[in-house]
Amino acid sequence: MSSSSCVLYVGAIPYNWDVEVIKSVVCGSGPVVDVRCMMDSAAKNKGFCFVEYLTPLDALNALTTLSKIRIEGRKKMRIELSKEGLRNNQHISKPTLKLNRLLLPANVILPNEMKNEPENVGDIDNELDMDINLHLNDDKTYLRQLKKAVREKPDVRVMVSQMIANGMDMHQIAGLISQFNMKDIENQKQPQQFQHQFHQQQQQKQQQQQPQPQHKSVNLPHTPINASSYLPVPTPMMQSVLVPTQPIDTVSKTLSTIPPGVLIELLAKLKLVLSTPNPSPSTYNEAANILNENPKLAVAAAQALLLMGIVDLDVLQVAQQQHQQQQKLPSPPQPPQQQQQQQQQQQQSQQQQPNSTASLLPQNSNQQGTIPPEWMTLPQHTVSRLLQLPRHEANLISQVLQLSPQQIAVLPPNERNMANQIRSQYI
Repeated sequence: MSSSSCVLYVGAIPYNWDVEVIKSVVCGSGPVVDVRCMMDSAAKNKGFCFVEYLTPLDALNALTTLSKIRIEGRKKMRIELSKEGLRNNQHISKPTLKLNRLLLPANVILPNEMKNEPENVGDIDNELDMDINLHLNDDKTYLRQLKKAVREKPDVRVMVSQMIANGMDMHQIAGLISQFNMKDIENQKQPQQFQHQFHQQQQQKQQQQQPQPQHKSVNLPHTPINASSYLPVPTPMMQSVLVPTQPIDTVSKTLSTIPPGVLIELLAKLKLVLSTPNPSPSTYNEAANILNENPKLAVAAAQALLLMGIVDLDVLQVAQQQHQQQQKLPSPPQPPQQQQQQQQQQQQSQQQQPNSTASLLPQNSNQQGTIPPEWMTLPQHTVSRLLQLPRHEANLISQVLQLSPQQIAVLPPNERNMANQIRSQYI
């Protein structure tokens, strides 16, 4: 490759980086005059870009410097001299870009020679950094507003840096920061309202301190465990007002069917039960009883787990199908002597422990029925815990417990972790 090129090829870059993020990373390695990045879509690049420097010597020096950049959790970027600079000899007339690291990802580790470079040094500002362009209404308005928020608020800068490191694209980040700024603006516009509320609270406290025998004071509980006893039951008119005009998600739709007082009380009881420092099996049984008594809350919790990807219904269905297929396979024939020995051992074990299976059944065993045959391979303490759960939930857990290590190994990471947690909890 000829050393007269003033353009570097930078490959193996994260796909969520756009031109502005790349400038925050590469500027400081030398006098950069231009950064070009090919995009598959508005939020995804093609995995490479071109960085143009003022002179070929600057590009040669930057090749060594950029090769020292590390990205946590990823391979190093691929840095090479590009032939593109040989076709364009007008780079000397281009002004250099100012260095700013407003959009530097949190997982990018720069070498010391780039860290020591002062920011905002160069010939021109990027047009996206100019406040005069903030009123323009084009496809880059969201990015101007984002960079303005990052420049003015250090906490927003930290948030954006971490979001880029987590793989979010600039459109998603700009939407979240816009919502964050809207809430901040609303809070700033309401100081007088807060002062008025504070003044009213002070007046109420003074009135409560004065003796008023003609009025009976209402003592609200310090905890929301008994919320349903003092919160009013919503009337049809109140419910019609609370119904949103826009469609809501399935979790909110399910929770909206529970009265507010009852919902607060259930969540408070669950938090109180599960916040113990050393939970025991009885702790989980008590939490399970709360959910069993309130199936709508249990349905909402299951919907939330599915939406967050913690539980994958498809994986559980595939595991159930594989287990059913294994049960349909005929077992290999055994020698007659071995069959006789097994029958004798089974008869002896039944005589020694005639009530072992019956002892595993809870008091409501008449409702749940006998132990399924596929549970016989599980330990007794596991079977006893499964019998305390609803039958459909126990069947799903038993199918996960009967997965082989090879089947668990091929699952995705989050589903593999869920299967291992279930096995550690029940076996």
